[in-house]
Amino acid sequence: QGNIVAMASTNVFTKPGYTDYEINTLVSTGDYDAIADDEIALGFCFFQDQSGDDTYLYLLDVTDSLNTIVSSTGHRATLNAVSSNNIEPLSIASGDMDGKGRDEIAFGIGSNVNIYASNDTLLPIFQDQLSGFFDASDINRYSDHYLAVGDMDRDDKSEIVIVKNSYIRAPGEFQRINTYVYG
Repeated sequence: QGNIVAMASTNVFTKPGYTDYEINTLVSTGDYDAIADDEIALGFCFFQDQSGDDTYLYLLDVTDSLNTIVSSTGHRATLNAVSSNNIEPLSIASGDMDGKGRDEIAFGIGSNVNIYASNDTLLPIFQDQLSGFFDASDINRYSDHYLAVGDMDRDDKSEIVIVKNSYIRAPGEFQRINTYVYG
């Protein structure tokens, strides 16, 4: 018998007034504002029947009493990254990649990983992009990719780790699992 109880909740995003079909959602935590407590990075994407922003990264703050989650549209980054008929793979991880004592966010969508930092008000600020870690032919419902951030070489800077599982169901094809480290 545990004693884990719900402390807070909030509505971050309201469904748009047009048709959206499928949604991918993920979460990471980290110290994005260099204050002692951690914050929440919430990412999601969906495909829709019109053009416009379809991929979001929100930075959420939780009060010290854990009874309130602070969400603001000013604390988000938006992208138009999903094609009209296919939802892209999505991944997220956090860690101090530049060694300055504040966690950055690696936010993977499709074949790219966007790196975001945050200012003191939790505004996601685009820093860099890793491109092409997926070949278009490798993306299908039998393939996955995973993203992690951690200090691999003990230099007080986190590296990005990507593992991709590629499986194409065709004669003569094999399943491949590749691991990459970016620093």
